Amino acid sequence: MKEQKKDYHKSGRQFEDDYEELNITNRFMFNKVMSDAKLCSRVLQSLTGKDVSEVKSLVAEKYLQITEDGRGVRYDVFVEDSEDVLYDAEMQNYDNAGELPLRTRYYQSMLDLSMMDAGYRFSQLKESYVIFICTFDPFGRGERCYDFSNRSGKKGEFPLGDKRTILIYNVMGKSDELNEDANEFLDYVKDGTVGGTLSDSLDKAVKDARHNKEWRSEYMKNMANYWDAKREGRAEGRNEGRTQGRALMLIEQVEKCMNKHNFSLEETLDMLGETMEDYLKAKSIVEQDEVMV
Repeated sequence: MKEQKKDYHKSGRQFEDDYEELNITNRFMFNKVMSDAKLCSRVLQSLTGKDVSEVKSLVAEKYLQITEDGRGVRYDVFVEDSEDVLYDAEMQNYDNAGELPLRTRYYQSMLDLSMMDAGYRFSQLKESYVIFICTFDPFGRGERCYDFSNRSGKKGEFPLGDKRTILIYNVMGKSDELNEDANEFLDYVKDGTVGGTLSDSLDKAVKDARHNKEWRSEYMKNMANYWDAKREGRAEGRNEGRTQGRALMLIEQVEKCMNKHNFSLEETLDMLGETMEDYLKAKSIVEQDEVMV
């Protein structure tokens, strides 16, 4: 079945209508709701089991780049608590060719590198949590929480002690092992169910955000830039006929958009109306062409 063409000419009125429908699974809305330190600390506490009663620093959409010419990373919600523990919370709506595990590795590595100034001792590395909240099951095992920490022994009874943990939550899964607040939060993310004080607070925050004129304006500006980039990408694609030229154009356009808008690869491909499969094919064509030369 042929995929229906997307509308690349959305109006300001449509952006406003879209904003009225945003829920917490939308990255923009998630960032705004979690910018409330009290609410954010309660969510993090439910997901990690740690006491996050006091937030020392909270930055939504924190961009981190270690070297001037290196690739950076944009964290959805970056938090440091009063005990100097770091948290990165990400809302994830896309499953991109099994890329998620490698993405967690990169996010964790960037956290560590950001702490390693000259003369910094390894013993000073802070405890950290990288948390992905997925609206799909990334591993297909039906579990609601995938807890990854470095351990050894037949039953994983011996911890490495590197002070880092990766938590990947699947809102579609079921588990009796999670605490009540964690399940309540994940149920709310899944379908908007309000089943207690935490989800009630989240729901009120979402509704308040929808009526925030400043955030509405920010969202509309972001979406206008988003659709402008879509149109630009599609126009360039129509003007390129040769296979190798099209592949090279796609790679260059993806890199251009990622650098310009600080979007992730999957966001950029969606913005350009391209699939991960086509992107990987384009890379293969370009790489083969370079080898032949």
